[in-house]
Amino acid sequence: DFAALACDIALKAEIAQLVRRGKLPGQGEADVAEAAGLVVLAMGKMGAGELNYSSDIDLICLFDETRYDPDDFHGARQSLVRATRNMCATLSERTGDGYVFRTDPSVTPVCMSMAAAETYYESLGRTWERAAYIKANPVAGDIAAGARFIKTLRPFVWRRHLDFAAIQDAHDMRLRIRQSKGLGGPVTVPGHDMKLGRGGIREIEFFTQTRQLIAGRRDESLRQRGTVAGLQALEARDWLPGDISTRLIGYYRAHREVEHRIQMVHDPQTHKVPASE
Repeated sequence: DFAALACDIALKAEIAQLVRRGKLPGQGEADVAEAAGLVVLAMGKMGAGELNYSSDIDLICLFDETRYDPDDFHGARQSLVRATRNMCATLSERTGDGYVFRTDPSVTPVCMSMAAAETYYESLGRTWERAAYIKANPVAGDIAAGARFIKTLRPFVWRRHLDFAAIQDAHDMRLRIRQSKGLGGPVTVPGHDMKLGRGGIREIEFFTQTRQLIAGRRDESLRQRGTVAGLQALEARDWLPGDISTRLIGYYRAHREVEHRIQMVHDPQTHKVPASE
């Protein structure tokens, strides 16, 4: 909640400046409340309400191009990109008081129109992006526009027919992460990666999300952003035996607790257990 509020305040401060300087044609003081059509979608742990003790925040920033005349589009877009960059700088800049949140805007260019984003996902969107959008949550700026955008993406995320190639793609992605990070072999506690290691947080999330993608088109009750809520919903609808759900939830919470504690020492953005005694 604090991350969402911080994004909202930082973004609207930037939008207010742009409006005062006449950099957003057709937008006035009253439009600042909706950030002149710009929305921040929280992804990953922030979107699911599961931030770590020391998390960066994964954001996708989009704007509703229908608020601007076609002739004003490019100028408005440049201004909104600047506002997005400045918002991220405000949140992540280190001062004598520390920082607010490390930010990692997931889209390049930093802010794009909803129409362009929709075209991209419908034509080029990949399985991992569909899985990521399970957790997408509009948290700052024009919340209503963000909710409309997520609604338009439903056919992309929750496909009517899920082919086996898409399921295999998700499985292969999990193995590629393990391989690229050198996380195969025996599990040992010293130096173990609680997030990306074998049987870790990411694998429990993948296990949950792939089953949500398979069944979520037909059953909206499975479209839960949170990992624990997702596992509970899968169990309730008989997509997962109760003992498996209970064990995975227990493992997930234990992993997250260790992860928080690792990050409480010197506030590092790490997920690895110390290698030394």
